[in-house]
Amino acid sequence: MAMKAKHLPPLIVSVFVVLATFGPPLLASEQKARKPEARPDAKGKVEGTVRSNDQENGLWLLLRLADELRGEWDRPAAALLQVRIADAVWRFDEAAARSIFRAAFDSVRQPIYDKLSLDEKAETEKRDLLRRQAISLNEVVERFGVHDRKGAQAWLDQLEEAKASEGRPSEPINSDRAEVLAQLALELATNKPEQAFRLGLTSLSGKQIPPAFGRLLFTLSNENRNLSDALFREAIAAMRRNGYAYSSALLSLNNYIFDSQGRVHAEANAADSRLLINFFIDAARAQTILWREARAGGQPTISDSVASLFGFLTSAAAPIIRMNAPDRLVIMESLLDELSSGLSLEQRRQIDAVSSSRQQEVAVSSAIGLDTDMQIDRADQEKDSWTRDTLFRSIALKLMRTDTGRALSVAARISDVTMRVQTEDDINLTSCSAKLRARSFDEARVAALKLSDLSLQAKFLAELASIALGSSKEHSRATDLLWEAYSIALKCEETPDKVLSLLIISEEFAKFDLFRAFDTLWFAVKTVNRLKSDDTVRPASSSGPLITIKSITGVNGKEFTTGEHTRAESIDFVQIAILARQDFAQTRVIGENIENTLFRTKFLIAAASTALNSSPKKPGVELKGAKVTSH
Repeated sequence: MAMKAKHLPPLIVSVFVVLATFGPPLLASEQKARKPEARPDAKGKVEGTVRSNDQENGLWLLLRLADELRGEWDRPAAALLQVRIADAVWRFDEAAARSIFRAAFDSVRQPIYDKLSLDEKAETEKRDLLRRQAISLNEVVERFGVHDRKGAQAWLDQLEEAKASEGRPSEPINSDRAEVLAQLALELATNKPEQAFRLGLTSLSGKQIPPAFGRLLFTLSNENRNLSDALFREAIAAMRRNGYAYSSALLSLNNYIFDSQGRVHAEANAADSRLLINFFIDAARAQTILWREARAGGQPTISDSVASLFGFLTSAAAPIIRMNAPDRLVIMESLLDELSSGLSLEQRRQIDAVSSSRQQEVAVSSAIGLDTDMQIDRADQEKDSWTRDTLFRSIALKLMRTDTGRALSVAARISDVTMRVQTEDDINLTSCSAKLRARSFDEARVAALKLSDLSLQAKFLAELASIALGSSKEHSRATDLLWEAYSIALKCEETPDKVLSLLIISEEFAKFDLFRAFDTLWFAVKTVNRLKSDDTVRPASSSGPLITIKSITGVNGKEFTTGEHTRAESIDFVQIAILARQDFAQTRVIGENIENTLFRTKFLIAAASTALNSSPKKPGVELKGAKVTSH
């Protein structure tokens, strides 16, 4: 029974509300098109070329998908897909590509959070949406700029001048828009630090520092320390304007100037360290004065926000003042003593927990400079179980590239099962890589099978097969490795990790066996359709441990790591390109069976883009295999 493509469900057409604060319509200058690389004739074909049937069908499919994406509710995700389509279509139909770019820009710059409730989960989702909105907005402008630099710059100028276009320069911007601007600045910081700096300044015009500000500050410092220093000072001024209210940005501002031991970073400005210390004391004084007034009015305790500020000042600021401005410590301690009288029992409990985490951070960082035996002794003496396990993990990862046996013995002393298993996987993964460099395929395979993560086993075996395929003498070994990887992948739970493993295996099979490649691809699609709803949406972020240690192992130019799992949104189906070049129609039929709209669209874009940009197949050239006709 032949597979039938499933029809797309009706899409809900969103009504877009123009965000006035993002500026007026496009400037006239951006309406001017660059001279096209190739001009379509009356029939839509590029002059001097004859498109194959696959290219015609690929172009038609891309334009259809672009039209369908205009009604997608997840606008940031849709915009990223529209950009991929416009990029592929540009040299075949520039007018259509411009229209797609513009639709993506207009959609993603509009508000996307107005219907969310105000509970904690919704606030987390909102922050994630704002982050993705900024990422998508930057991608749209950046990719459009590849084709029309002046037009893209005009779009970017509108966003940068958003506050001026409001006509109310003295009125603070709302927190949501401040976060979008900070996120957009973060995206621009690496390539356009000056523009990122200006957007970062605008984001400080709100009533609170946006959550993305800390990452922006450090990213900008890697590109231009003078700009990041200026942004740091503006953030201090903004926090003073906001009444010294607690903000998570305090952690970033503190880490920007001081290390975990309270010492001033070598690259930090001495005047900026004094500025921050002055802010700490002024914040304590301002909140103490407010507490006196509240206590006189009958208020029994301080607010949770002030309690958070107190916790930070006690655990982080006071030790810094003790080390760098001891003459001012008495003033700080007296203010904190008075402020502590307003803490409730629950607030005290939470502050004690924060203080404990801070001590753990200091303990781990202070052990880094010791030799191995001293580090082990230091870990044995640690009373806190999490800190002790983290120290043992750090030691094991340090040893794993020179002494695998000792590294495993240290890892065995980790009490937390999850951390211990992850550390053992890190060690075995490094061993796999070392044996592979020595061309010991059998030993590398044995080491790979010791990994606890089945999907990681499958991916590594597929990579072994890929390397073996490069040698005519190892073709039989490559086939065996792929079959083993395939059988392991099928045993995995129905997660995005399994999908990615099967896609990688399918790509390797496609180099010599189309039938098995399409068969594996079909199982990948079936896995996509069986993903739980929690796997197809972004998980809410959690606070997690204060310190995490990650090991990355390079294998054949690719990075492998443990403890991290594939996120559904990261799957872009690039692995199907080789199949789409060989048989676009069959690849498309399989993709049409994906039930989730965005997954299906991603798959079809990957297939159609490959077909559109592939040269017509030469007659008489065909790989082993046949079309998949039933399952």
